Amino acid sequence: MSTPTSAAAAFSADLSPIVVRDVAKGYADRVVLDWIDLTVPAGRVVALIGENGSGKSTLLRIVAGQDHPDGGTVLTPRDLGWLPQDPQFPPDATVGSVLAEVLAPLHDAVAAIETLGAALGEDPDLATTYADTLEWAQQHEAWDADRRAEVAAYRLGLGALDRDRPVAELSGGERTRLALAALVTRRPTALLLDEPTNHLDDNAFELVE
Repeated sequence: MSTPTSAAAAFSADLSPIVVRDVAKGYADRVVLDWIDLTVPAGRVVALIGENGSGKSTLLRIVAGQDHPDGGTVLTPRDLGWLPQDPQFPPDATVGSVLAEVLAPLHDAVAAIETLGAALGEDPDLATTYADTLEWAQQHEAWDADRRAEVAAYRLGLGALDRDRPVAELSGGERTRLALAALVTRRPTALLLDEPTNHLDDNAFELVE
C-alpha cells in the first residue's frame, strides 16, 4: 500500500532553465547543428526562426529527448511538454482517453494534497512533501483542469468530436489540435512547440498565444 509520501513523490516543482551546450548534429556528410548554445530561463518565451532545413526541428527534437546529438549536453526541467509537427498517439487512443491521460496526474495531485493534509496532524514530517505537492498543483492549476480541458477542446475546434472517436480517424490538423488541447490542460513547466499554429483558425491561434 502506498504511503502519503510515496503517493505525492512525483509532485515537486521544478523551474529549471533549458540549457543547451555545444550541441552538434549531422546526417551523413551534412552538418545540421554546428555546436549550438542556448539558455532559456523559466518563464521566458523564445522563438526559433530560420529557413526551411536549417535545423529548427532537429534542435527541438534533441531538447525534447526525441533525438540524440552527436556532441554536447542538454538539461531541461523534468516536466517538459513537446508538440511535434506530426503528433503521434497510441494506436488504440481515443479523443477521450488522450484528455483523461493528461488529467490523471492533476487529479492525483489534488487527491494527494487531501491525503497529506489529513495525515499532517499525526506526522508533521510530511509538511515539506505537502508544501511541494501544493506548489506543484498551484503551478499546474490542478483544481481547474477539467474546465480547462473542455475550454481548450472547444476553442481548438474539437468540442463537437465524440470522446469515443479513435484518434486514428482524425485528420492531421485535428490530431495537432488534440495534442495542443492536452498541453493546455496539462500545463507543463516548459513547452517545446514545433510550428504550433499550423491548421489553426483565429480563435485557436489566440489560445496558443
